[in-house]
Amino acid sequence: EAELAEHIVGLTINLAKCRFRKKLSPLSVYANGGNVPKDCVDRDLIMKNTWLKALVSIPKVQPRFAIAIFKKYPTMKSLLSVYFDPTKSVHEKEFLLKDLTMEGLRLGEICSKRVYRVLMAHNGNIKTDDVENGADYFTNQ
Repeated sequence: EAELAEHIVGLTINLAKCRFRKKLSPLSVYANGGNVPKDCVDRDLIMKNTWLKALVSIPKVQPRFAIAIFKKYPTMKSLLSVYFDPTKSVHEKEFLLKDLTMEGLRLGEICSKRVYRVLMAHNGNIKTDDVENGADYFTNQ
């Protein structure tokens, strides 16, 4: 449990440091939800759910894709239990979410891989963008 807690703290810190986030004005920032567009249909649901806020805070994960993940895996624990399944290959885990759909759009391989690599990063001190590109995973194998 201590290792998981340390991992989540590192992940949270690095998501907060993401470099490619839209600049927000003080007027557009709302507590724990400044990165959710104001015209997003599911904004209220995202703002009330910590797991959805975490998914949306992953760079380039759109709110609609976060909702698609949330519908299949309603908690972080439910998704992590599949990611930690020793019977599945890394390839299967990276592409686990690719066929989820929302509003007629598939999540896709790139977004699925991005979510896997960010949530399963071995080192919580690496920048989120570097983890997404495989820096953490490939250096620790």
